[in-house]
Amino acid sequence: MRVGAESKKKTIVAITLFSLALLAVVYELWPPSQPAATPATTGAETKGHVSPVFSKLDPSLRLDLLKGSEEVAYSGSGRDIFHSAAAPDIPKPDDPIRGRDETKATPPPPAVHQNPPIPLKFYGFASSNNKKQIFLAQGEDVFVAKEGDIVKGRYKVLRVGDKNVEIQDVLQNYSQQIPLTLPNS
Repeated sequence: MRVGAESKKKTIVAITLFSLALLAVVYELWPPSQPAATPATTGAETKGHVSPVFSKLDPSLRLDLLKGSEEVAYSGSGRDIFHSAAAPDIPKPDDPIRGRDETKATPPPPAVHQNPPIPLKFYGFASSNNKKQIFLAQGEDVFVAKEGDIVKGRYKVLRVGDKNVEIQDVLQNYSQQIPLTLPNS
């Protein structure tokens, strides 16, 4: 068995291929040693035509070339590319000041936006040290709160009275009073 000889051959082949790849990359990226040949100028430039290849990059504005494009007049075919048919005739309004005909019905006023009811119900209350705490329920969930507390991250207890609780929806900025009556009574 000559394990070392096969390994040396593979190493030599790998180094050779790597060297060829490196030479190809350097050849592609290396700038040419001589400048590219430029075409000879003809008399075409003097007649308003430009040679397709410039000898060097010139960033100045060529007004003589722009003047030639300014003199070209566009003559369209009269076809409207945005509409398939001719535009309909729009009648003139009867009243030039208002710009509309009064015989048409006016649209109904927009519906008054009514705030949704706050979904909390009074469940009970407790008093300790002259501070009233109330129990508010929403479905199976029961919340304990006092004045100034926020329930469910949205409803703030503004005032706890003798007959009702004032709750504010802080997201939509409206308040509602919930009566202090038990749900089963």
